[in-house]
Amino acid sequence: KARILVGLLPSGASEAVYHYASAAMDSGCAYINTSPVMLASDRNWAQRFNDTQLPVVGDDLMSQIGATALHRALLDFLVKRGVRIQESYALDVGGGTESLESLTRARDQKRSLKTNIVSKEVPYQVPITAGSTDYVYFLGNRRESYFYLRGQYIGDADFKIDLRLVSEDAPNSTSILLDVIRGVQIGIDRGFTGPIDAVCSYGFKAPPRPYPLSLSETIFEHFIRSTRPV
Repeated sequence: KARILVGLLPSGASEAVYHYASAAMDSGCAYINTSPVMLASDRNWAQRFNDTQLPVVGDDLMSQIGATALHRALLDFLVKRGVRIQESYALDVGGGTESLESLTRARDQKRSLKTNIVSKEVPYQVPITAGSTDYVYFLGNRRESYFYLRGQYIGDADFKIDLRLVSEDAPNSTSILLDVIRGVQIGIDRGFTGPIDAVCSYGFKAPPRPYPLSLSETIFEHFIRSTRPV
């Protein structure tokens, strides 16, 4: 018997996400929402999974070495080194289906989700933008991300960082998804229902309770190693 349904649906496919989430509950399966459609972070859907005694995790799966993960890591590093960040962006172009869908059906939603989770890495207000900027068909499955960070360190000395990341889009989330599946199975074995915060914050860009990247990894590791049931 299946215990977990993984929803690998594109950006903007709201009705399809809701359909498969309902089908998961009807079938007695936990649901993993990899799309940016709000499900685990939606109070009503979270309650529905709680009521059916099933876990749900999401929303919007992170890549292993994608723009969001790298941008968060860079900001986290600079904050921990005592640098004052003044502004930053991470923008990308791609040639895959997800890049096209992100622009044509869910551009504002994706940009808002990415910007919000990246901003959590800085403990003060700073202009930050993150998101897709264009679809370039001849890039195929390749995604190119561009990072810019500006700030000051001791003595009011200025610095700027410009980076470019080129990656293959399709396999980039595989390892994170495998971690998430294992985490959900552990949650099932321990009797968790509704959103599993430790899994959501570790593997997704729009979890119900977002934490800085390093903290979310610590929470996830503690969840995995713990033997305490609900």
